[in-house]
Amino acid sequence: MTKAGGSMQKPCDELRVVMVGPMPPPLGGTTVSFEALCGFLGSRSCNCIVIDTVRRRNGKVLTALGTLWHLFRVLRSSDVVAVHFSDQAAVTIAPIMWIICRVVGKPFVFRQFGGEFHRTFAALPRWRQLIVTRTILRSDAVFLQTKEMMRAFSSFSNNLHWFPTARRNYGANYRGGFANGEYSKLRCLFLGHVSKAKGIMVAAQAANTIPNIVLDVYGPLIDVDTEDFVNESVEYRGIVEPNEVHEIFAAYDVLLFPTSHPGEGYSGTLVEAAMAGLPIIASRWQSLPEMFADDEAIFIDAVCVDQLVAALRAIIDRPEDLHARSHRLVERSKIFDADRVFGDFLAACRKLTLNKRT
Repeated sequence: MTKAGGSMQKPCDELRVVMVGPMPPPLGGTTVSFEALCGFLGSRSCNCIVIDTVRRRNGKVLTALGTLWHLFRVLRSSDVVAVHFSDQAAVTIAPIMWIICRVVGKPFVFRQFGGEFHRTFAALPRWRQLIVTRTILRSDAVFLQTKEMMRAFSSFSNNLHWFPTARRNYGANYRGGFANGEYSKLRCLFLGHVSKAKGIMVAAQAANTIPNIVLDVYGPLIDVDTEDFVNESVEYRGIVEPNEVHEIFAAYDVLLFPTSHPGEGYSGTLVEAAMAGLPIIASRWQSLPEMFADDEAIFIDAVCVDQLVAALRAIIDRPEDLHARSHRLVERSKIFDADRVFGDFLAACRKLTLNKRT
């Protein structure tokens, strides 16, 4: 894997993919996912030339111009250009990049981050919708995160591919301490951006309602302070490093994810919890119910403390159900395995190159 403008002295038969997207820092769902995919491609004898789109010092306009400049520098020696954008970049710079690649005859792959693009698209003026449908939705391959978006854009493209949130699978490590009677209080976990939209206040209120529950909270504070939710039942434990998440899951009985975040797609936290076998209570929000069946995860209405309380009480009454849900989640999580999802992406890129050469 090389940065744009770096050395590209690789074997002539190696696939050369220009990857345009956000690298960490900061750590987040999009940057972690993009870095992991680039690392996967590099490990599969692919020359991955990365153009980092994270805006660190420059403004949006200068960042966009810098991205285009780096693309021009590496375009001639590339086989495929793949852009990985959120909504704003998808409707601004992505169509320009599509046109450039069409002019020079380079296969163009578009991947959309998040699960909100179909709603963003619907809110655009008609003329901007036409630009999107006649450029990026005519890409040689279009990768979308949710099946809801696949359905929404199916009439505009025959090249849609499902690209769910993917993570490396470290294996199940759910211990089921409460279900096994090892301790008397149900140990609940909230992990992610600690914000009202992600449901921290809903989770805290529910934990305060039931005496035999403890709730530990991990993640960066966004629009709340610890005094807003910390009490005898709820404790804030700070920010966790990505390589520590798997072991943290093992210490808990259930993950609380009562989100109502407008841009929520397939949550990486839910994927990692399922891989670990940690039972999940999540909001029936946007595309989240696509991720798991009702006998795998427990779904509640968003911003509904009463339903979360009822779900937690049901677990306390029948803790043995946690083991069954854990096993089902582990099985379901196989569709989110990074080797599988990233492998499909690489196969699509290779196919485009073969088609062009033939």
